[in-house]
Amino acid sequence: MRYFVRALKYFALLCVLYVAIVWLMYWSGSLPERPWTMMGVVLSTRRGMIMIAAFVALAAAYPLFGFMRKRVAGDMRRDRDRIVNAFLAQGFTLAEEGDGRMVFRGAGLFKRLSTLFEDRIEVVQHPGHMEIIGIRRSVARIAYRLEAYIFNSKFEEKDDK
Repeated sequence: MRYFVRALKYFALLCVLYVAIVWLMYWSGSLPERPWTMMGVVLSTRRGMIMIAAFVALAAAYPLFGFMRKRVAGDMRRDRDRIVNAFLAQGFTLAEEGDGRMVFRGAGLFKRLSTLFEDRIEVVQHPGHMEIIGIRRSVARIAYRLEAYIFNSKFEEKDDK
């Protein structure tokens, strides 16, 4: 069910983007007709049907490539502050914590909108590593930042000794 909802959200986003582009073209004077008339004409042609099929195909594939799991070497207890700081730097706040997992959510409405309200990112502790699960672009950025924080902490520990 979650897969279908994510695909539906992405399809709606593509449709909104299409309508926004048509309206921008109308306001700039590039369209001779009213936007709704123009969209009706375009969508009734073969090219319009191909565009709709492309939107459906992209929306159906989005949940497959739009979400990921990333392993990061570290320990949630020892690196808790670094984890929270990495998420804060990317616009996420800690929502839940316990039983070897942390859940983060987008900090503001814009952050949540930019991820289509799929802003839930989970950090799960496994033996020897952590796993970050969520929307691809945020997980990739956070994992990169967190790996750097953990790597740099090794040098801080050596300086303290």
